[in-house]
Amino acid sequence: MTTRREVTLGMLAAAFGATLPLGVRAADSAKGVNCLTIVYPAGEGLTFNADYYRDHHLKTIMRLYGSTIERFELRKGDAGMAPDSKPDYIGSVNIYINDQAAFDAAGKEHGPTLVKDVPNFSSVNPIAFPTVIYGIG
Repeated sequence: MTTRREVTLGMLAAAFGATLPLGVRAADSAKGVNCLTIVYPAGEGLTFNADYYRDHHLKTIMRLYGSTIERFELRKGDAGMAPDSKPDYIGSVNIYINDQAAFDAAGKEHGPTLVKDVPNFSSVNPIAFPTVIYGIG
């Protein structure tokens, strides 16, 4: 039986002229991975130090959360933008979660430590929300 999600993914692939690799089914992408997405909004005078985040904050997160995290992505929001354009976000993070219950427990224990570090790399309070990432490969 084909699910609505499979149909939607297939329609999107067709609309953009994309093809799936041989042997891969759209249903494979329908499983999704729990993720925590964190964005740092852009604005006049707001800052985000991606180097500090990468070299210090990220290492702290990985030390405190350990194997509860499968993958981590850090994006600098203004990288490669045209000179006259402005990004919506000056930084964003996706944390792919291996074990949601263990990740949540680590967050309760270590969250305050991470929040205290934010002023060391950003002048803006981040916005964090749970997401599900779908993909193939």
